Amino acid sequence: MVHPQTCEIAVPNPLDAPPIRSPQAVHSYVVKRIKGKEIVEIGTRNGDGMSCFTLHAKKATAIEMANRYCKSLESRSATISAAHPGRGFKVTCSDYRRGGVVDADIITWWEQAPLTNVPALQHLLREQKAGRLRAGASAIILFDPKWGPDMWAWNRLCPLATWSARIPFDERPRCMQKNGGKSPQGSETCDRAFGVFILAGVPVDHVPMLDDKSLDSKACIARHEQGWVAATGHWQEYDVPVQGGRRLHASLDVGSRADADVSTAPWPLSAASVVVVARPDAPSIGAGAAGLLGAAMGAVALIVGLAAAITQRRRRPALPLA
Repeated sequence: MVHPQTCEIAVPNPLDAPPIRSPQAVHSYVVKRIKGKEIVEIGTRNGDGMSCFTLHAKKATAIEMANRYCKSLESRSATISAAHPGRGFKVTCSDYRRGGVVDADIITWWEQAPLTNVPALQHLLREQKAGRLRAGASAIILFDPKWGPDMWAWNRLCPLATWSARIPFDERPRCMQKNGGKSPQGSETCDRAFGVFILAGVPVDHVPMLDDKSLDSKACIARHEQGWVAATGHWQEYDVPVQGGRRLHASLDVGSRADADVSTAPWPLSAASVVVVARPDAPSIGAGAAGLLGAAMGAVALIVGLAAAITQRRRRPALPLA
């Protein structure tokens, strides 16, 4: 059974500490999402997370472009294989952007240039279209609320996510032990060794949604935050609802919110195109009239949305190279 201390127990003596690496509590949650699946981690560094992932995944691969870390990873994988036969991980010493390098059910990373979220997702989409990344692949992306660029990325990527989680952690003692609270990088201090991390699951085939400027990121984030507060169990997590076997993508104002199933519409059809929102300050009208008016407005909005979606699909430029 996976619990918040799974990776603390499996890796009791990690080589690094936050914020140099992601928290072990985050690693434990990732294990929940990858059990029995194939995982690739991009930017593995010394492999504190990978050393736990590989014990639970069907297959695990570390992609690391820095030679000094590649040697450390190979040694660490050999040690794990000796203690747990068949559970070592593969090490690919390469830039992830080289064609054919990434293929798994789950690809995970915590961005640090030159690895950044949007170009990485766009690269995965190109790999999937080229047949080098399997259909159904998803990314698990990490965000540190204490780091501005991470929160900018979460704001942009929220509408693409099918689930999210907010994971509390506190590794200040380990951080102080490793570097005394100091770092050559001014941002890598022990003030960031406690708090929460946000994780999000983004299917690669959702990446074209980046082109849909009408998606409401603010409402999306509020919706996920409400889901975290309402969550029970070990973790604060939120899964975007599924109805009739389809994911509901629409996000509206928190005060008056509805979901619309747009998964079968010509892509990209915005939720705002098909949902009519009743403003609290709108004049009151009879229920029957309201129903007729709402239906009429919904039909018009649907037609307009479909036309806009088809036009946008025809005019969409090619994705830029990573």
